Amino acid sequence: MEYNSSCDATEGNSNISGDQTEGEKRTHGGDGGKTASHKSSEVDLRTAKLESSKGRAFAKASSFKYDNPFTVIRMQPSYVLNHLRISSSFVMKHILSDGECNVTLQISDKKTWSVRCMIDVYCGQLCARLHHHGWQAFVRDNQLEEGDACVFELIEKAPKIKLRVRIFRDKDQV
Repeated sequence: MEYNSSCDATEGNSNISGDQTEGEKRTHGGDGGKTASHKSSEVDLRTAKLESSKGRAFAKASSFKYDNPFTVIRMQPSYVLNHLRISSSFVMKHILSDGECNVTLQISDKKTWSVRCMIDVYCGQLCARLHHHGWQAFVRDNQLEEGDACVFELIEKAPKIKLRVRIFRDKDQV
């Protein structure tokens, strides 16, 4: 069964996911599978486009190297106030294929938050989201605001799923 994940694009969601094969490190999540050997001019052009359309925090978060599968999400108003929509393709490939599960969010090697990850169908489209009190506590404790970018990097797989979160502040990127 193939799902259309256009739910990921609703509400102006900025989502880049990075998956890699073993032994390959990618410099960008949304680069169409290119590795670190691609030309720096492509990187500069892509970064400039991201900065102008989505904000500097999103561009900076997208330009880092990550060792594990990841997704970059720019915070929208509903993400800060309610729940986070996350790439359904990323969730289905790396976290769960159906239903719901607990996921631990971790900032560096410090505090952790337990959140509920849920896959469901909304308006005929497959959607994945992090919700409930754990997500709201994470937002509050880390003072997330609209425009901030978060990188969710998978560091532990099932059964104890853990995502390292790196926060890039939109207001700090001037």
